[in-house]
Amino acid sequence: DMLRAAALPENYFTVWHNLFERGQLKAGESVLIHGGASGIGTTAIQLAKSFGATVLTTVRTKEKADAVKALGADHAIIYKDNDWAAEVKKLSLAPQIKVMTPFVASMKTAREAALKALGPKLDKLLIATGSSPATPPIPGINGPGVHSCWTLADARAIANLAQPGAKVLQMGAGFIGCIIMEALQQRGVELSVVE
Repeated sequence: DMLRAAALPENYFTVWHNLFERGQLKAGESVLIHGGASGIGTTAIQLAKSFGATVLTTVRTKEKADAVKALGADHAIIYKDNDWAAEVKKLSLAPQIKVMTPFVASMKTAREAALKALGPKLDKLLIATGSSPATPPIPGINGPGVHSCWTLADARAIANLAQPGAKVLQMGAGFIGCIIMEALQQRGVELSVVE
């Protein structure tokens, strides 16, 4: 159906841009994909594998490990039960990893990096984008001034806050994130992006 088909470009454009355009991943190289069972993760596994990369991924459960291996992952590390970094080292692939999809460890760290880059005059408006409504376990994610953009209602609330001249820090610049960036720029905000 057309509604489901319309969702495909978000995953594929995001993965293509990050792994192949920015990361320059090539056949014979290794890639570590965190959250391999997510929409982006499953797409990244399939594309990386089809282009000849060795694929390592982290997942939460054995069922998800089995699922990502069926999609082509060479190694699936259950991070809830293991130190994933140590597991990668055991596989002797750590020095060979070309691209590692990033994740935000804490909102405080992200805010400190933004303040360092932008100076102390940062309005408390932070936009995090994602392909499905979920609240990651990141300290500060529910803090004041942090706004997720997953629904039309979220986008309307952000639009009301994003007045001309407002300083906005956007987390994420995937396919949908780029659309949000363009809309914010057209509203006249001072936009900085952390990818």
